Amino acid sequence: MQSLTPIYAVAFIATAFFVSMILTRIFIAVGPRLGLMDEPGERRVHVTPVPRAGGLAIWMAFTIVLWVADAIFPNLFVGHHHTKNIAWTISSAILILVGFIDDRTGLKPLVKLAGQATAAAVFCYIYYPEGFTFATIQLSLSGRACDFRDLVCCLD
Repeated sequence: MQSLTPIYAVAFIATAFFVSMILTRIFIAVGPRLGLMDEPGERRVHVTPVPRAGGLAIWMAFTIVLWVADAIFPNLFVGHHHTKNIAWTISSAILILVGFIDDRTGLKPLVKLAGQATAAAVFCYIYYPEGFTFATIQLSLSGRACDFRDLVCCLD
Protein backbone atom coordinates (compact mmCIF):
# COMPACT_ATOMS: atom_id res chain seq x y z
CA MET A 1 0.00 0.00 0.00
CA GLN A 2 1.31 3.42 -0.96
CA SER A 3 1.35 6.30 1.48
CA LEU A 4 0.81 10.00 1.02
CA THR A 5 4.38 11.16 0.48
CA PRO A 6 5.44 14.82 0.48
CA ILE A 7 5.73 14.66 -3.32
CA TYR A 8 2.08 13.67 -3.68
CA ALA A 9 1.03 16.25 -1.10
CA VAL A 10 2.87 19.03 -2.95
CA ALA A 11 1.40 17.84 -6.26
CA PHE A 12 -2.14 17.91 -4.85
CA ILE A 13 -1.63 21.35 -3.30
CA ALA A 14 -0.09 22.74 -6.49
CA THR A 15 -2.92 21.31 -8.57
CA ALA A 16 -5.53 22.82 -6.26
CA PHE A 17 -3.67 26.14 -6.40
CA PHE A 18 -3.66 26.26 -10.20
CA VAL A 19 -7.27 25.10 -10.49
CA SER A 20 -8.28 27.78 -7.96
CA MET A 21 -6.40 30.43 -9.97
CA ILE A 22 -8.34 29.47 -13.09
CA LEU A 23 -11.67 29.32 -11.26
CA THR A 24 -10.97 32.63 -9.50
CA ARG A 25 -10.52 34.35 -12.86
CA ILE A 26 -13.82 32.85 -14.01
CA PHE A 27 -15.62 33.88 -10.82
CA ILE A 28 -14.31 37.45 -11.06
CA ALA A 29 -16.38 37.66 -14.25
CA VAL A 30 -19.34 35.67 -12.89
CA GLY A 31 -19.45 37.31 -9.42
CA PRO A 32 -21.22 40.50 -10.54
CA ARG A 33 -23.90 38.48 -12.37
CA LEU A 34 -24.55 36.50 -9.17
CA GLY A 35 -24.77 39.69 -7.12
CA LEU A 36 -21.58 38.83 -5.24
CA MET A 37 -20.04 42.29 -5.07
CA ASP A 38 -18.46 43.91 -2.04
CA GLU A 39 -19.45 47.55 -2.15
CA PRO A 40 -17.16 50.28 -0.78
CA GLY A 41 -18.07 51.57 2.65
CA GLU A 42 -16.68 52.94 5.88
CA ARG A 43 -15.45 49.48 6.99
CA ARG A 44 -13.90 48.68 3.60
CA VAL A 45 -10.49 49.61 2.22
CA HIS A 46 -11.42 49.46 -1.46
CA VAL A 47 -13.03 52.38 -3.31
CA THR A 48 -14.66 50.42 -6.15
CA PRO A 49 -16.95 47.36 -6.01
CA VAL A 50 -14.99 44.09 -5.79
CA PRO A 51 -16.30 40.57 -6.60
CA ARG A 52 -16.66 38.29 -3.54
CA ALA A 53 -16.62 34.89 -5.21
CA GLY A 54 -12.96 33.97 -4.57
CA GLY A 55 -13.80 31.68 -1.65
CA LEU A 56 -16.24 29.74 -3.82
CA ALA A 57 -13.53 29.22 -6.45
CA ILE A 58 -11.03 27.99 -3.86
CA TRP A 59 -13.62 25.63 -2.34
CA MET A 60 -14.50 24.22 -5.76
CA ALA A 61 -10.81 23.72 -6.63
CA PHE A 62 -10.10 21.91 -3.37
CA THR A 63 -13.21 19.73 -3.74
CA ILE A 64 -12.38 18.82 -7.34
CA VAL A 65 -8.77 17.91 -6.49
CA LEU A 66 -9.89 15.97 -3.39
CA TRP A 67 -12.31 13.76 -5.33
CA VAL A 68 -10.03 13.33 -8.36
CA ALA A 69 -7.08 12.38 -6.12
CA ASP A 70 -9.29 9.96 -4.21
CA ALA A 71 -10.48 8.37 -7.46
CA ILE A 72 -7.03 8.11 -9.04
CA PHE A 73 -5.01 7.23 -5.92
CA PRO A 74 -7.41 5.55 -3.47
CA ASN A 75 -4.58 3.72 -1.68
CA LEU A 76 -2.84 6.96 -0.71
CA PHE A 77 -5.42 7.84 1.90
CA VAL A 78 -5.91 5.99 5.16
CA GLY A 79 -8.98 5.23 7.22
CA HIS A 80 -12.52 5.95 6.13
CA HIS A 81 -11.42 8.58 3.63
CA HIS A 82 -14.37 8.12 1.28
CA THR A 83 -16.87 8.66 4.11
CA LYS A 84 -14.84 11.62 5.36
CA ASN A 85 -14.78 13.10 1.84
CA ILE A 86 -18.55 12.78 1.55
CA ALA A 87 -19.06 14.30 5.00
CA TRP A 88 -16.63 17.12 4.26
CA THR A 89 -18.11 17.87 0.84
CA ILE A 90 -21.72 18.03 2.05
CA SER A 91 -20.98 19.98 5.23
CA SER A 92 -18.69 22.43 3.45
CA ALA A 93 -21.33 22.90 0.73
CA ILE A 94 -23.73 23.93 3.50
CA LEU A 95 -21.14 26.44 4.72
CA ILE A 96 -20.67 27.76 1.17
CA LEU A 97 -24.45 28.15 0.84
CA VAL A 98 -24.65 30.01 4.17
CA GLY A 99 -21.77 32.26 3.07
CA PHE A 100 -23.39 32.85 -0.33
CA ILE A 101 -26.68 33.87 1.28
CA ASP A 102 -24.80 36.01 3.81
CA ASP A 103 -22.87 37.78 1.03
CA ARG A 104 -26.06 38.45 -0.93
CA THR A 105 -28.44 39.40 1.87
CA GLY A 106 -26.47 39.78 5.09
CA LEU A 107 -27.51 37.16 7.64
CA LYS A 108 -27.94 37.90 11.31
CA PRO A 109 -25.16 36.40 13.44
CA LEU A 110 -27.39 33.78 15.11
CA VAL A 111 -28.77 32.64 11.77
CA LYS A 112 -25.24 32.32 10.41
CA LEU A 113 -24.19 30.40 13.52
CA ALA A 114 -27.20 28.10 13.09
CA GLY A 115 -26.06 27.36 9.53
CA GLN A 116 -22.55 26.61 10.74
CA ALA A 117 -23.88 24.37 13.51
CA THR A 118 -26.01 22.55 10.94
CA ALA A 119 -22.93 21.94 8.79
CA ALA A 120 -21.06 20.58 11.81
CA ALA A 121 -24.00 18.34 12.73
CA VAL A 122 -24.22 17.00 9.18
CA PHE A 123 -20.49 16.20 9.20
CA CYS A 124 -20.82 14.37 12.53
CA TYR A 125 -23.95 12.52 11.42
CA ILE A 126 -22.25 11.23 8.26
CA TYR A 127 -18.77 10.57 9.63
CA TYR A 128 -19.79 9.40 13.10
CA PRO A 129 -23.05 7.49 12.43
CA GLU A 130 -22.87 5.73 15.80
CA GLY A 131 -23.19 9.06 17.57
CA PHE A 132 -21.31 12.09 18.81
CA THR A 133 -21.12 14.32 21.85
CA PHE A 134 -23.28 17.43 21.80
CA ALA A 135 -21.77 19.95 24.21
CA THR A 136 -21.09 17.66 27.17
CA ILE A 137 -23.94 15.20 26.61
CA GLN A 138 -22.93 11.84 25.15
CA LEU A 139 -25.41 10.89 22.44
CA SER A 140 -23.97 7.45 21.83
CA LEU A 141 -23.20 4.36 23.85
CA SER A 142 -20.23 3.51 21.65
CA GLY A 143 -16.76 4.77 22.53
CA ARG A 144 -16.24 6.90 19.41
CA ALA A 145 -17.61 10.43 19.69
CA CYS A 146 -17.25 13.87 18.14
CA ASP A 147 -17.33 17.04 20.24
CA PHE A 148 -19.81 19.29 18.45
CA ARG A 149 -18.51 22.48 20.10
CA ASP A 150 -15.05 21.97 18.66
CA LEU A 151 -16.41 21.61 15.14
CA VAL A 152 -18.61 24.71 15.41
CA CYS A 153 -15.71 26.77 16.78
CA CYS A 154 -13.44 25.58 13.96
CA LEU A 155 -16.05 26.44 11.33
CA ASP A 156 -16.51 30.05 12.39
